[in-house]
Parts: sequence; C-alpha cells; structure tokens
Amino acid sequence: MSLSVGGDDSTKSGTTASGLIRQLCDEDPHAWARFADLYTPMVYRWSRRANLQMADAQEVTEEVFRVVSTRLKTFTPTGVAGSFRAWLWGINRMTLIRHFERLQKTHDGEADSTAQARRVDVPELLRCDVPPDDDEVSKGLLFRMLRMIRDDFEETTWQAFWQTTIEDQSATDVGRDLAMTANAVRRATDRVLRRMREEMKE
Repeated sequence: MSLSVGGDDSTKSGTTASGLIRQLCDEDPHAWARFADLYTPMVYRWSRRANLQMADAQEVTEEVFRVVSTRLKTFTPTGVAGSFRAWLWGINRMTLIRHFERLQKTHDGEADSTAQARRVDVPELLRCDVPPDDDEVSKGLLFRMLRMIRDDFEETTWQAFWQTTIEDQSATDVGRDLAMTANAVRRATDRVLRRMREEMKE
C-alpha cells in the first residue's frame, strides 16, 4: 500500500524482514543475495570477536550460512525485537564451539606420549547464548538495512528522513530545503522509520 506525503511522493512496495525470510524459505536466489549482504558482516565480526584468524572466521561464516540454509524453516518469530538475530547467534555460537572442539582434537592428536596437548581456551563470548552487545555490529546492520530499503522510497521522502534523523537537522530547515512543510517532513520521516522497525523486528 502506498502512503502519500504531499503531491506524488509515495513509497514503492518493499519486503519486510519476515517477508525476506519467507522468500528465503522459497529458495529465492535474489533473497539469499540480500540476506547475505545484510548478515554476512555481522556473522564474520562475531567470529573475529571469538579470536579467530581471518581465514578461520571466513570458513566459520560460510558454515553458518550453510546451516542457516537447511534450518531456516525451523525459525519461529517470537514477536520480540531481535529474535532472528538471537536465532542466528545460536547457530553461529554452536558453529564456533565445534570449531574449537576440532582444534582441541587436532592438538590432542599431535601430542605424543611425552608431550602434553595444548589446551584450547574457548572464548568467554561463547559461554553466553545472548548475542554479543556490539555497537559496531548494530550500527553496521542498521546502515546495510537502510541501503537495502533505500530504493523503496522517493528521493524527497528519503532526504527528509536522512537529513532529520541521520544529520539531525530540524524539520523546518529540511522542509525549507526540500520545498515541503515541516509536517510533511515529519510524516515522510515517520514512514521510513516505520519501515525500519518492520525490517528490524525479527
């Protein structure tokens, strides 16, 4: 449904987070590309925070997405903000734990009868089933999501949102620049924010 913010300024049809998940379950290749663009940096950063080297973090990230592709239909939204991120962290966490278990077995196998196998320390990060609190992860996810929905809005709507919310300008000043009333700027901004909440609710 399109909503008007004065004149011909209207949103185009878009995909919410839950809609994206439905498309993934339907094996839509375009949806997988969007999903990877949105979540790969977050999964990779989680792996790096677990003290993995770049190559190992990349390998774990690829494994996480393989698991996601087979288990996605088991995801059940809870209605609580961040439920999908928590579900994804659960997969990431278990994949990382298995990585450290394999590493320990490798060290055990290399130890001979006169040498003690080196103990592999599991990062404290993996002892918690709650996604790591990371401002950079949240900010990165937010801006990737904004890039993903950018083309779903007319230029004036987007500029009204961007200048008031990201650049922290007043609705009056932005309206003057965009030839809109302050109320129209606020309505346009609210439409983008509402869409953002829809995207992030899972």
